[in-house]
Amino acid sequence: GKTLAEYLRWRGYSPAFGDDFLIPVVASICTCTFEAVRNYPATTVLGYYAAGLFFTPVQRARDGIADVVAKLSAGVRETRLGQPVERITQHVDGVVVRVGGVDERFDHVVLATQANHALRMLDASEAEREALGSFTYQASAVLMHSDERLAPPDRRAWGPVNILVSPAHDMPMATIWMNRVHPQLGPGD
Repeated sequence: GKTLAEYLRWRGYSPAFGDDFLIPVVASICTCTFEAVRNYPATTVLGYYAAGLFFTPVQRARDGIADVVAKLSAGVRETRLGQPVERITQHVDGVVVRVGGVDERFDHVVLATQANHALRMLDASEAEREALGSFTYQASAVLMHSDERLAPPDRRAWGPVNILVSPAHDMPMATIWMNRVHPQLGPGD
C-alpha cells in the first residue's frame, strides 16, 4: 500500500538511487513528472521491474504497425480497422457495437485503447466508470532531433537512451538514439 517514495524511504534507499536514478528512469518510461512517479504505487513499479524489464529481450515489430496488426489478429475471423465506434453496449448474450449508426451484435469486443477513450465508447456500469475514470494522463512533447549537444559530452557514454534531469524541470528529458535502438536504420536514417 505504499507509494514509491514511501517505499524507498522505508527500505532505506539513498536519495542518489531514488531521486537521481529510479524516479527519472520511471518518469522517462511513463512520460510523466517526477512527482507522479513518487506517488505511483510501489507494487506497480516494482512489479514492472520484477517482470523482467532488464532480463526479457525487447520485442520489436520490424515491418511496421501493419505487421503488428497481422500478428495480433492471426486466427481472428474478421477485423475492422478505421471505423469510429459510437457506442458499445453489453447484453447477456454478447455485445452490441454501434458504428455509423448501425448496431451489430458480437460475442466479444477487445478494446485496445486508453481508458479514457474506452470510457467514451462504453455504455459502462458504475464499476467500469469508476475503474476507467481513475486513470490520469499527463501531456509530454516528443521531438525528433539530431542535436548532439543533448547527448553526453563523452561519446563513449552515449547509450541508446540518455536521460537528462534538471532541477529547473519537473520531468526528465530522454534522448533516444534511434539508430542504436533500431540497428536496421542505417547510420544516416
